[in-house]
Amino acid sequence: MNKLKLELDKLMSEYVLLRDPYCVICGRPTTDPHHICGRGNAVRWNRTCVKGVCRDCHRGLHDKPAFAKTIFRLMLGKETYDFCVWLGTQPKPMTDKEMQEQKELLTKLIKEGQDV
Repeated sequence: MNKLKLELDKLMSEYVLLRDPYCVICGRPTTDPHHICGRGNAVRWNRTCVKGVCRDCHRGLHDKPAFAKTIFRLMLGKETYDFCVWLGTQPKPMTDKEMQEQKELLTKLIKEGQDV
């Protein structure tokens, strides 16, 4: 994995932990970002498609994908959930320019506490 992708993964984790300090499932402190529809190219750093969860709930979501689908569909609403699913199926990788723009946006949001 290239350096920019690693930096984006770290920034996304930091962003999610700030935005969702408590697990969106059970309310305990958040430890992990959960990618609702995988970590494919187009969806990996989409803020809508990643939620903060505790370690136990994270394991449970991966162990019970039908439950995960139901809970996130209810939480996000059908339209947003379906968008995340669609985005996760898009094969086109982000360009270096798009990744750099995403890095700058996440850095700004974290620094300014916006959208958190």
